[in-house]
Amino acid sequence: MKFEKINTLYFTIALLILGLAKFYKIDSASIWLDEAQSLTQAQKSISEILTYTTKDQNAPLYFIMLHFWTGLFGNTEFSLRALSTLFSILTAPLIFVFARKYINLNTALFASMLFAFSDIHLYYAQEARSFSFIGFSCVVSFLLFKSLHENDKKVYLKIFLLSLVNSAMVYAHYISVFIAISQFFIALIFIKTEKKFTKRIFLSCVLCVLLFLLWVGHIISNVPKEGVFWLSKPNFGSIKGIFISFSGNKVLTVIFMLILIAGILKFIYQYYKSELTEKQNYILVILVTWTFLPIIATYLLSFVTPVFLIRYLLFSSIGMFLLIGYFISELFENNYLKISITIPIFFLSILTLNFGATKGENWIAAVKKVKELKDMESDVLLSAYYTNDIFSYYYFGDDAIKSYADIDNQLKKEKIYCVDKLDTTRFGELSTGPKLIVVQSHQIDADPENTVMKTVLINYSLKSSFDFENVKVSLLERNQ
Repeated sequence: MKFEKINTLYFTIALLILGLAKFYKIDSASIWLDEAQSLTQAQKSISEILTYTTKDQNAPLYFIMLHFWTGLFGNTEFSLRALSTLFSILTAPLIFVFARKYINLNTALFASMLFAFSDIHLYYAQEARSFSFIGFSCVVSFLLFKSLHENDKKVYLKIFLLSLVNSAMVYAHYISVFIAISQFFIALIFIKTEKKFTKRIFLSCVLCVLLFLLWVGHIISNVPKEGVFWLSKPNFGSIKGIFISFSGNKVLTVIFMLILIAGILKFIYQYYKSELTEKQNYILVILVTWTFLPIIATYLLSFVTPVFLIRYLLFSSIGMFLLIGYFISELFENNYLKISITIPIFFLSILTLNFGATKGENWIAAVKKVKELKDMESDVLLSAYYTNDIFSYYYFGDDAIKSYADIDNQLKKEKIYCVDKLDTTRFGELSTGPKLIVVQSHQIDADPENTVMKTVLINYSLKSSFDFENVKVSLLERNQ
């Protein structure tokens, strides 16, 4: 037992060291719209954050955590994203500990390493949003969940901690409620054979509901509707996209699906032959539920309110990694065969890694170009209006965002005007000079008919334009 604990400690330390690589190029990509919102909210007071999130589709907890984090470490891209990176780094050894304690060593090694080499988890480890925190908390939650099988003096403390962790996740992102629902579903399955355990889970769920009860009304009043920003109803391709993203590429997706199918067929056969042990059955139910229930439930929910997005369900990929590792350990008895299967998987996963991946909007280069073009005779039109935070972050520097409430006035002093759409009346009110710089992004949402350019071209001529990955900068001069 002592030998196993030492090995677990060494491998946990190795995972932490490996995880530090997630800091590499963390600040190379420009922040994008969602990250700018995180930063803006983090500069508010706690009461202002709570007030804002009562009228928004985002939950408050992550913004509150980021509020204290940026207060300590500043607002640079590195410090802004480092909180997510830290949670992601800590998740890998937690996966190992969970699987080593409750499943087996092979599953622990496979799942923790696959998480460490997962490109999608690297991507969100380098993004200032709540998804890495949810993944970390999800593993903590299942550690507490599984520990409730044990009879000890700390059982009621564990029940309370489980309800606290699950509530915290929902306060960080509403879709994570399906983690607690998954645990409730598992408890229902074993209600006849695991009565004490089931009662403990039910009690934890009741406490979770009570802890979240005051906020339910705010969720209902802010339920997203189809067509708002990127939200739309899913289709079968959406589900396929989930598993391709979880896997890393199409080749790995095929490999993982074959392993999942083979594993399920073997367990069905064992069940039919009455060869399935109680432990095998229990682990299988946990991992299958963890992987698939949130995906299925969110897919169905999205026909009522469209919320079926890969990043919202990232925590289910951890269940998938564990399930695949468990199936490999059960399907193949020969260790050399297991190694021959897992090494190519890790190799293919490493090839998918993209450190410092772009967030789809290159505001660093776009704002730099604006500064190059702008002089005393220049005015700037910025569309969409809601990109003023990102623009200001790079135009004035990271400290400027602290004055988020006065951003519009700061921009106006620089003759930078924020609009979505534009008509001649509104444009006439701006009294622009002989040179005009137009910065456009999110056009499909903010200005699908391109009214900004159509309006300014009545009195101005286009001299040059520059594309910076979904951010376009155009230089125009007034017609003589």
